[in-house]
Amino acid sequence: MKNPVRARDHLAGRLDIADEKYPRDRLVATLDLIDSQQLEGDVTTALTTGESVLATAKNVSSPRLHRRLSGIATTLSRKHPGLATTTFAQRSVHGIEVPPSDPAPAIGAGGAAARLHR
Repeated sequence: MKNPVRARDHLAGRLDIADEKYPRDRLVATLDLIDSQQLEGDVTTALTTGESVLATAKNVSSPRLHRRLSGIATTLSRKHPGLATTTFAQRSVHGIEVPPSDPAPAIGAGGAAARLHR
């Protein structure tokens, strides 16, 4: 991408006109926007944009786009390690729709470990 700022402006415009009836188009535009934001070094905005697209991603049955979302999230987490990027990476890979502020469930609260010991 030669000019991430111009790309970002163009992609933001695509999101403004992307109809909710076409979640795949919206997901493609959003993934492109996250890439642009990441290239600019704007990790906070890339994470915010990424979090906003998780619900849309659930409505799109495209393994290729899901892999791309997971890849973007993993790259953000690897290049900018921290709680926010790690949480986003986990949510994008596993499709977990838990708000980032919610604590993780306690071990032994009926999860896989509890089922193994029954």
